[in-house]
Amino acid sequence: MKKQHFIWILASLLAFAGCDEDKSPYAPTGGEALRIDASVEEIVLDPANNAQTAVTFTWNRGYTYGSAVSVEYCFKMDIADNNFATATDLEVLGPDVFERSFTVEELNDLCLERWGITPGESARLEGKVIARLTADKFLMPGVATTAFDVQTYELPSAPLYLLGDAVEVDGAALGWEPSKAVAMTEEVLSRQYSYKGRFRAGEYVLPRQRTSLLPAFFRGADASSMELCTDAEGTRLRIDRSATYRLVVNTKRLTHTLVYYPEYESVYMVGGATPGDWTIEKATPMTWVEGTAQFVYEGPLVVGELKFPAGKASWDAPFFMPVVEDCTDLTMTGVQLVQPGGVDYKWRVTEAGNYRITLDIDALTISFEKR
Repeated sequence: MKKQHFIWILASLLAFAGCDEDKSPYAPTGGEALRIDASVEEIVLDPANNAQTAVTFTWNRGYTYGSAVSVEYCFKMDIADNNFATATDLEVLGPDVFERSFTVEELNDLCLERWGITPGESARLEGKVIARLTADKFLMPGVATTAFDVQTYELPSAPLYLLGDAVEVDGAALGWEPSKAVAMTEEVLSRQYSYKGRFRAGEYVLPRQRTSLLPAFFRGADASSMELCTDAEGTRLRIDRSATYRLVVNTKRLTHTLVYYPEYESVYMVGGATPGDWTIEKATPMTWVEGTAQFVYEGPLVVGELKFPAGKASWDAPFFMPVVEDCTDLTMTGVQLVQPGGVDYKWRVTEAGNYRITLDIDALTISFEKR
């Protein structure tokens, strides 16, 4: 009898424990598993419908919770079966948003520019919704995905030109005659353009045609942005320092980037202290720090001499050399550029080891840091 009474008490305790577990403030109070659907299974994008909705993702609320847990929904999209490694930035949409739409133009741009799909080809895309749970402890979020097929379209070619007194052609300023505007390279059809060449201190704009100054792209809110002006001129883009630059613009994003190039775009090391010794064909290339006049080498040096050919690995190249002969003081920062037939000064490394060399060919300075 006592044994039966004990079993009854134990069963009662277990039942109460089960009730307490069911009443956990973190447990779902209702709803169903999170689910997401796409409004289309496949779609052929048409540029004539650029502003129209191409696809709408919708999802249910998922499981519901008590006051101890708050829910907000997030969304991202990627090429299907890519584990979302190249997904769009995670969008935090909030607790009461249950859809996300993309227009034809948005979807085509993502396919071509973000995922590198060849214009006109098809791809399978995958959308993911995440029900992010917030409480005073970690809770596993709800996740659901769905996929659909999309065929992209080819963007039409649209020329873009460079015009202004800052543009240098054959040693002279180009000027402001629209018919003389220089064509830029169309890297992404009707979207991204580039031009590399000599510029001088002055101004420039980016016209759409060679028959008139407008329409053209002018300076935006800052030097990294542009605006399209059709009826009246805006603020012209400007360069303050004469040099070689690579100009890259995106007419969709209205971005504008200038990358400075020094007079010599490659610098090498040669000498008994370097990995290639005195064999000029094995001269060690230095690494250019993009947008600057600095070249860097990080690696081993042995006891011996070295100097720096500029522009090409050749004995008939100009050389960057120290300002004194047989320079053993590696704390001296002065550098000179010596043309063929000039002096033959060299630095001398007296202690082998790993070094970081930084050569600034504009400031004519050098630093040796032993690691």
